[in-house]
Amino acid sequence: MVSAAQSLFAACESYVTSRQCPDAGFCFYRAWGVEESNPADTCAAIASLRLLSADIPRRDAVVRWLRATQLADGRFPSPTVAWYALDALRHLDEVLRADPRPYLHECVARLVPWLDADLSPSAALLELARLVESCLGEGVALASAARDIAASNVRSLRSGNGGYGRPQPNLIDTDCAVAVLFMLDLPAADGPLREFLSRCEDPEQGFRLVPDGSGGSLASTRAGLRLCTHLGAQVPARAAAGSRRFALACRTSNGGFGRSPGAIPTLDDTRFALEILLDQNLATQRR
Repeated sequence: MVSAAQSLFAACESYVTSRQCPDAGFCFYRAWGVEESNPADTCAAIASLRLLSADIPRRDAVVRWLRATQLADGRFPSPTVAWYALDALRHLDEVLRADPRPYLHECVARLVPWLDADLSPSAALLELARLVESCLGEGVALASAARDIAASNVRSLRSGNGGYGRPQPNLIDTDCAVAVLFMLDLPAADGPLREFLSRCEDPEQGFRLVPDGSGGSLASTRAGLRLCTHLGAQVPARAAAGSRRFALACRTSNGGFGRSPGAIPTLDDTRFALEILLDQNLATQRR
């Protein structure tokens, strides 16, 4: 007899593989007749299938598609695209066609204080986290000046209540900021962070986005669990149970997961749900 969990994960695998396009990349909205493979969805799909211990359909073609995201000169359209490619290929135990380290060195050399950046604070923080992680994974050391800029940028988003983010501190940005500080071997003021995290606990969602709000998503629930791991804190039983219930409530009829109950399924949110439900060590999961 097939258990409820086996049925759930089988349906999830079917959802993910159904989002593979003819060129072997993935696109969560191809159900609407749009074939637009992209690095973000391809990365999330591969990570989800690995979490499910499932085979990667047309694996060799997927590897070729990912390698083609790297330009002929070894660069990428952006550090974020580089991160997607590196993360996906890591799950496949494959490498890029050209050494990415010269490109990553260039990106590090271009780090500037965020007062001069065009991105929103949240987007800039996520891009920084991905760049630092890519550099660590590829053995690219950050020079002292680059480390100082990175640390200063992160700390500029810290609030008096222990969280990070602008205009309002929130759990997703806080998790991202703490991850950067940990990767740079810098202190993260555990006491205020633990208090902020505690105030974000929610019995229905596991964790909500901000202390005084009620909104949440799979991303904020995942961020709360990751932050617990980073801080070496045990997830409170009520928050752990709420996280799993919330993830299950986000499941849709086609086997995928939406960001919140009733939302359309996406490959990113499906990855988040699987990480929550399969009780992974979330501190080792990439951005």
